[in-house]
Amino acid sequence: EALALWGEVAVEGKEILLKASFNSPDESPATTSPEMLAAVIEQLRARRCGRIRLVERSGMGRTRDIWDRLGITDLARRLDLALVPLDELAPEEWRHAELSGSH
Repeated sequence: EALALWGEVAVEGKEILLKASFNSPDESPATTSPEMLAAVIEQLRARRCGRIRLVERSGMGRTRDIWDRLGITDLARRLDLALVPLDELAPEEWRHAELSGSH
């Protein structure tokens, strides 16, 4: 129902950086449910988006370990979703970006 409210989100051909919440190894509602994540990805793909990357840094342990425990790694494999665990990025891989309309 909430996804129907998206209306005309212009994502066609654009790379998507998707930020869900995997702050702990606890299942939903503490984290984003795999079903909800899959539904969002389905909607983005229906709008013919480009590559989708799931970007996260967990606050309670290694992000990749938490994804594994919650089944997100398997989901990403099935849905051709790129995983970007921010806690594995070296400092030189970070850059500051001023994004119009962001906060």
